[in-house]
Amino acid sequence: MAGTVFLSCGQNDRELKVAERVASLLRAAPFHLEVFIARATNNLYSLNNDVLARLAYADYFIFVNFHRETEGFPGSFYSHQELAMALALGHRRFLIFSEKGAPIVGITQSIVQNRPCFSNDDELLDQIRNDVESEQWRPEYSRFLRAKEIVKDLNVTFGDGAGNLLHGTAISVVIENQSSDLQDSVIVTLERLDGNKPDCLFRSPLKISGQRRYDATIPAESSVIFNLLMEGIRKPPEQGEPGVFLVSALDLSPLPALFSDQERHQMEFRLDARTHRPIRFKLVRRNHEYALA
Repeated sequence: MAGTVFLSCGQNDRELKVAERVASLLRAAPFHLEVFIARATNNLYSLNNDVLARLAYADYFIFVNFHRETEGFPGSFYSHQELAMALALGHRRFLIFSEKGAPIVGITQSIVQNRPCFSNDDELLDQIRNDVESEQWRPEYSRFLRAKEIVKDLNVTFGDGAGNLLHGTAISVVIENQSSDLQDSVIVTLERLDGNKPDCLFRSPLKISGQRRYDATIPAESSVIFNLLMEGIRKPPEQGEPGVFLVSALDLSPLPALFSDQERHQMEFRLDARTHRPIRFKLVRRNHEYALA
């Protein structure tokens, strides 16, 4: 899911209470961001799935460097390690906040911190609110890929290798790679129709616009158009069939229409890429109009 913040802030009672306040701030209006709060884990499976995977696929990163009244290291080893891993994983949109007296050691010594140290929890929340607003963090942003917009083309004909012709209005989606330095390889498939999994025949990858391919390499800061649907008529040699059809590998098996009525329908598509977990986006059809949900 896009617009996800990985919040690294330490594990003691006070730090976790503040983390919940920060999460509530970011989840509410006007930000509407998803927030994952990093918590300590005591086994390797949880570390890999609950922390490292979330860190790898997060879109934003917040590091809160709390001061601890304790002997030895006066802060959280976990948070400092997570900051180092976030930088190693290529995070570019991150914010760092330090409390007065917090340890400025290791990697934090080499990062320029322009904001003043906070003295209490309310000051921290004010700093986070102001910085997230000024940096324009938004829920639709993904540091990897996102379904950006719908493209509608009239009077289009598409033919497959089995002699089938689709003619009508083509409905396509622009998939945008917002990374500044990462090229990604992508396929798009239909995962659900009106909340139900479709028959396996309908799960074939969908076509790249202007290419005879069903997978696309999207360079950094670029986009590719995937042809999703054709609303019109499928014309095999014998007869014509009206409806809404997937623009997929039809030569493997000529597909019937997804639907042919005028009712409202919702389709959920799955975007699989090399660098992250699947991303899903929804397309709603109502009165012959299509919109991303």
